[in-house]
Amino acid sequence: MTCFDRNANSRIICSGTEQHMGNVYLIFYDVRERRQLGVYQESHEDDVTQVSFHAKNPDLVCTGGTDGLINVFDIKQPDEDEALLNTINTESSVHRLNWHQNVYEQDIISCITHTNDFRSYECMEGDEIISFDRAAITAGIRRKNAGNFNLINAHNMQDDGVFLLAGTNFNRGEVLRSVTAPAKDTLKPLTNFVGNKQIVRESIFDATRNLLITGGESGIISIWTPEASNKSSNNKLKSKSVASKKHTKNPY
Repeated sequence: MTCFDRNANSRIICSGTEQHMGNVYLIFYDVRERRQLGVYQESHEDDVTQVSFHAKNPDLVCTGGTDGLINVFDIKQPDEDEALLNTINTESSVHRLNWHQNVYEQDIISCITHTNDFRSYECMEGDEIISFDRAAITAGIRRKNAGNFNLINAHNMQDDGVFLLAGTNFNRGEVLRSVTAPAKDTLKPLTNFVGNKQIVRESIFDATRNLLITGGESGIISIWTPEASNKSSNNKLKSKSVASKKHTKNPY
């Protein structure tokens, strides 16, 4: 197994697998009865890297893999063929998927590739909404070297906007910044997280409380608060940010 997620009512878990003997599986489990519900095995051709359920619709799930495909399923349907609503070919290896909504309340799926590019698609039609390559996002966070750039995640803000969290793999990964993507050809600097002390690999954002939680290669969990992280202007990144608790000893 390579990844898993639970649905909006926490009753179903779906896990994805590596390719084994030419087969790739999406396996569904009933949490209440602790048993396997069923398997999809025809929609991906290579390792599944991400399973992401819709935040509100418990029957809607998207999956991505190293075959470059994003598949959208309605799992209440009786079999895999009927459940498959849409297939989007990103023409790249899928690293991370997230659900968003646009101003028309349409469901949007964003994709971060293993080459650190960002793309978003309309869920049902598959039309590309926004696309930024790693060089454009590197410039957006005011860095020059795309070679050590690291696109971490895409998060929903309370006003339905989306921000991208990005950093670098240089030294200890001290650079951690975010940008917003309000238009197809525009990236605007949002926050410079001063005080980061590790290469960040994972993040969670609580939009209602405006809290960002990050974790990374040094074993540090940092909680970034609005009081410690002021938004910068569009032209300069001067905000001050510190982790909520200092790292006092090695975790291992």
